[in-house]
Amino acid sequence: MKIWGFCSAVVCLILVSKTDSCNVEIVASRTPTNVTSPGYPFIAYPSNLNCWWRIDASSNENGIIVRVLDSYIESSGNCVYDSLSFYDGPDATGPSLGRLCGQNRTTVISSGRSIYIVFKTDSSNQYKGFLLELYETTRCGGALTATPDETTFVSPGFPYQYLNNMNCKWFITAENENDTIVVEFDQLQVETEQGNCLFDYVTIYNDHQNDNEQVLGQFCGSSTPTLQSSRNKLRIDFKTDVSGVGKGFSLNFKTVKAGDCNLTLPADSNPIYFVSPGYPVAYDNDLECVWEIVSTGQQYIQIDVMDSHIEENTLCSNDSVTVYEGRDLNTPELGRFCGNSRPVFRSNDSVMTVAFTTDGEGVDKGFRIRYRSLDAPVTTVSPSPARQCGSTILTAGRQGQYLESPGYPLSYGNNEECIWTITAASLNNYVKIDVIDSVLEFGDACQYDFVEVFDGSNTGSPVIKKWCGATRPTLQSSGQSMTLMFKSDSSNTFKGFKLQYTETSLFPTSSPQCGAAHLYASNVYQQLQSPGYPVAYQDNEQCIWTIESSPNSVIEIVVEDSHLESGTGCPDDYVKVFDGDSVESQMLRVWCDLETPTVQSSGRYMTLLFKTDATVTYKGFKLRYFEITVTPSPSPQCGSTDLTALTYDQYLQSPGYPNDYPNNDECVWTITAPTSNYAVKIIVLDSVLEGGSNCPYDFVKVYDGPSRSSRMISVWCDRMTPTVQSSGRYMTLVFKSDDSNTFKGFRLKYFEIAVSPTPVPQCGTSELTAQTSYQYLQSPGYPNDYPNNDQCVWTITASTSSSVVKIVVLDSVLEGGSGCPYDFVKVYDGRSTSSRMIQVWCDVMRPTVQSSGRYMTLMFKSDNSNTYKGFRLKYFETDGGCGGQLSALSYDQYMTSPGYPENYQNNMDCIWTITTDFSDIKIDVLDSDIETSSSCDYDYVKVYDGSSTSSEVVGKFCGTQTPTYVSSGTSVTIKFHSDNSNTGKGFRLTYTGGSFPACGDQDLTAYTSQSDLTSPNYPYNYPNNADCSWTISTDLIDYVVNVDVISSDLEYSSSCSYDYYEFFDGSDDTFPSLGKYCGSSLPTRHSSGQYMYIKFHSDNSNTGTGFKMTYQAESSDNFSDLDPPNIVAIVGGSIGGFVLIIIICSLIAVANKKKSRPVVNQVRNDGIYNVSQGPYETTVTPANFQPPPPYSQVVSPPAYPQPVATSETAPVTTQVPETPNQ
Repeated sequence: MKIWGFCSAVVCLILVSKTDSCNVEIVASRTPTNVTSPGYPFIAYPSNLNCWWRIDASSNENGIIVRVLDSYIESSGNCVYDSLSFYDGPDATGPSLGRLCGQNRTTVISSGRSIYIVFKTDSSNQYKGFLLELYETTRCGGALTATPDETTFVSPGFPYQYLNNMNCKWFITAENENDTIVVEFDQLQVETEQGNCLFDYVTIYNDHQNDNEQVLGQFCGSSTPTLQSSRNKLRIDFKTDVSGVGKGFSLNFKTVKAGDCNLTLPADSNPIYFVSPGYPVAYDNDLECVWEIVSTGQQYIQIDVMDSHIEENTLCSNDSVTVYEGRDLNTPELGRFCGNSRPVFRSNDSVMTVAFTTDGEGVDKGFRIRYRSLDAPVTTVSPSPARQCGSTILTAGRQGQYLESPGYPLSYGNNEECIWTITAASLNNYVKIDVIDSVLEFGDACQYDFVEVFDGSNTGSPVIKKWCGATRPTLQSSGQSMTLMFKSDSSNTFKGFKLQYTETSLFPTSSPQCGAAHLYASNVYQQLQSPGYPVAYQDNEQCIWTIESSPNSVIEIVVEDSHLESGTGCPDDYVKVFDGDSVESQMLRVWCDLETPTVQSSGRYMTLLFKTDATVTYKGFKLRYFEITVTPSPSPQCGSTDLTALTYDQYLQSPGYPNDYPNNDECVWTITAPTSNYAVKIIVLDSVLEGGSNCPYDFVKVYDGPSRSSRMISVWCDRMTPTVQSSGRYMTLVFKSDDSNTFKGFRLKYFEIAVSPTPVPQCGTSELTAQTSYQYLQSPGYPNDYPNNDQCVWTITASTSSSVVKIVVLDSVLEGGSGCPYDFVKVYDGRSTSSRMIQVWCDVMRPTVQSSGRYMTLMFKSDNSNTYKGFRLKYFETDGGCGGQLSALSYDQYMTSPGYPENYQNNMDCIWTITTDFSDIKIDVLDSDIETSSSCDYDYVKVYDGSSTSSEVVGKFCGTQTPTYVSSGTSVTIKFHSDNSNTGKGFRLTYTGGSFPACGDQDLTAYTSQSDLTSPNYPYNYPNNADCSWTISTDLIDYVVNVDVISSDLEYSSSCSYDYYEFFDGSDDTFPSLGKYCGSSLPTRHSSGQYMYIKFHSDNSNTGTGFKMTYQAESSDNFSDLDPPNIVAIVGGSIGGFVLIIIICSLIAVANKKKSRPVVNQVRNDGIYNVSQGPYETTVTPANFQPPPPYSQVVSPPAYPQPVATSETAPVTTQVPETPNQ
């Protein structure tokens, strides 16, 4: 077979190193090996194949990883024609790991030593085939033995990439039961979220049990800790989620004698624990342990004593722990403790030493200490409000509280200004105020002394009302917060005002003049208009209309006329449209001014909210509404929505389970326990839903009552399998999926369970709001004994989405026990007990705990035996992080706007500076929902090419833009700004250090839809001395690449010799030029085949904004210059039979050379079969695995070459169809 003269090094290397023979056994090594289908990549695989490969690890202790790097196999439903199958074992009798066809890619891992691969083809349609990479790896889980000799251990896939959806557990046991185990991490590269281990993480336990009280640390990012067990057992858990991967980890472990407890412990910002020898059973006599803790980055070290049971006397002269300021025992003491003392110590330097000494008699349980490094505390003092205003941050509860003007009922002062923000304690509630008394200086426009009320958390929110004189209004917010501003001028003063504020769950009702609140759409147009239209509407108007359509239809509104008060973001008078039956549904649109939008719902319901402020009014709006019939979804139905729980197990599952549930699905089930004094209990048996922090995409929400307006007690997604119980006879479940990824769904069992009659509630308010000032929470009856069989759940919410919740336990006396099995408090990092547990305490523990986001949930539970005084804690909110210093590493790290994916706040200015040890930094914006404007003047993210905001701007984005930026050096600065009006959920991006071309992805694929290509930094100026090239290809047969330049601003010269872009009719610049352009030229060019090459060059002087062009694949039939020769015309013009024969032969030869592709007589279903491969399922399509160097030069799948049309050496096999989808 002849090979292209221009064969690339990568392709040639694959040709040399690949294994494409069938029916072979391969012994894998740690070095990747390639396996391909016969003929890959240039010759189509044969028909009627039945090929197999058996891949074995070199030892029984290891497993096999197989990655599909490239795949072009005939596609069909369930892959019934041609298929590639994987089996977990040495032959096809093993469990299936998945089957694929089409262009799918996947990664599988064996549970044992072998993987068996089968490739079958039928008698029709052959394509390019596949490229596999395989290598030997560590098994996911198992038993390991530690000896005095150091053993190196790595995670599955290391040093390349681990897999998604792994849950590996390794149990290490010391060979000698009297020894302990020391673990030292050598490398760690695991997905992290701003330093938080939310997605993928490694957890080390001081035993074989996953007891939270025995956790020695949970690690992600690049931490490299050193850990030691207290006895002869250690456990390592490695868990990964559905997205994002890294190299994994490499560590060494060995055994040391139990009394050998002298270690150097590296500290970083991630909390790590060490324990006394023998903990939690008993330490030995005559110990002399010394731990030297060294900060690896930040300047200070803090240790928190989490548990302490040490022989006690007055001066701690028997057994004791002493903490020293520096590197040895000769440095100053920071303190000493024994008994049950649980102090906190902070170093004054980057080193701290901890010494534990015991005498010859008396032992106890020992201690557990948490340590971490941190920056020096920075105390920020905000100017306090005027003393006479009182507290300016208020929380509204169910019981009325009072607010009054300074000095009331005595006269307020001149030139007073007080601003109060009142927030409902419950997230979904509203604030209501009733003015009881008001005597303020009167003016026609309340221009002297007044109170102004704003519908939100600051004075930039819409105005609800402004009052003065003796007015006594009753007002209510439309959201969780309300702000009041009281002002007096320099003249007359009076007694002021007094009002009562409460929270309410009732949304503000419509004004009487709004008309019917519930409307029914039909296929005949109906009209809806603002009150009084076309006469001006009133101030402080509010109307809510819910429109309902017939089953299998949606609602469309067409605004025919609109004149409302204008303003950026519609802050004053507006109409909001919600995609559902209430204003709690997702908002589809807001309009004001002269806008006349058309809006369509996604389901049977649409809700409109019309609201006006206290100022200017206009004629309002007029619209028509009607229903549009849609085709019923073919997806499985939700089944019966009213279920009865009985004493035996019954089952409920998502639509289609265990097949994938549909997109945009919503099911609501209400389960009722028919018996008095019974509750409903559910146990989730299986769950695979789209994941994400706070479950923003696909989820199940559980409500403690007969409807979704009841209190939410749980939410789950991903692979969570919670157990949930109602407090009464009713429980409501809501399952919802969005318009993207779907999975197998969930299955649960439900039944009724007897409960004791509930006594008078003792838990207090279950929904709490944290402020910057301390508030307090305590167990029922504290300081008296709490009752038996008690359970309280509290959810604490920070008042702003950019803050986090922190609790400090001040006193705690609960029933104790290893692992807190009896009476305890559990702390969850989210808004329900389905969130990740971050702390559990009992006995006399007094932990300090902080959430990673806006929510924290606490559950207190007691059993039926001993009770004690309980606990008391303080809770408050603290800054959740807006800006900071970050370091870009060789793998993707994530950064989000404050509160993401919940809406960010108004008036934010956050600045992050990212530095790297590599040559440059890549910023890839994954998601963006930021208030939009044509020039991003309101809310925006601005990216600077340097270490400060005075550096050159390389980009600015808002709206839903998701750009990619590459720095020119080792630092990038990112600024996020929001103004005082509309907000969105913000942004999520990755930042990575490395060596990246500023040109972006250089291998592009053209599809039938348009894609964009821009010069570096577009629409900002491109850099000097840039040299970029892009190869655009299409996999579609008989299609070419068409490029349309829609914007161009390059330095001009008559010959385009300074700055220019140039098109070539092939895969590189050796092919014919299609034109060279500069200045403001806007050409359109197309290739003659499936490839086009584009080169961009700039010199060392003037630059411009560059270019933007679109590219797409188009049928060659659309271009007349690509039509085949007209044989009839040529023959008719020929003279003489001999000449005619020559011409005909010549034309036939040319035609055969140009297009000798065999005719494909059969085209089958081009659907793609989704591969399910058990616990190690990864994203099937598209593949995003890119093996790290040095193997990327070997195993990356080559581009399918485009033969040179006039080459005499072009092999016939290149003409085989390359894609199943013609």
